[in-house]
Amino acid sequence: MSPEYAYSGQVSTKSDMYIFGVIVLEIVTGRRNNRPLEDNNTASRSLLRYVWDKWSTGTTQEAVDPSLRRRYTVGEVLNCVRIGLLCVQEDPSTGPDAAEVVLMLDSHSTSITMRTPSRPALCFTQPGVVNPVLGYPGR
Repeated sequence: MSPEYAYSGQVSTKSDMYIFGVIVLEIVTGRRNNRPLEDNNTASRSLLRYVWDKWSTGTTQEAVDPSLRRRYTVGEVLNCVRIGLLCVQEDPSTGPDAAEVVLMLDSHSTSITMRTPSRPALCFTQPGVVNPVLGYPGR
């Protein structure tokens, strides 16, 4: 569910792009967004927070589903993670539209400059406060 729909009940093409980004991240990681993730180093986290933490620390490959590592190049997979994160940015007006995503998915395209994602929406809540969309406390 996109943040704008969760908070205002309004949907737009940006809502669609947000959901597309979540699905891309679910495919790349092999994990679902609808439940907290556990890993060895941290408490439960949402998928978006997990991927963002890996991206922002330069350890994105650790979040990638191992079955994808054997089928695709590192560059292709990291491009998908970047696109997914761009689609779920905190400020939806800075996210790509569908035409931009198509260009970004075309790895041979030189007509678009890949932006650096900013933090995702809905993954930074105060500890103990229930996130209205995710349904469990932030950590």
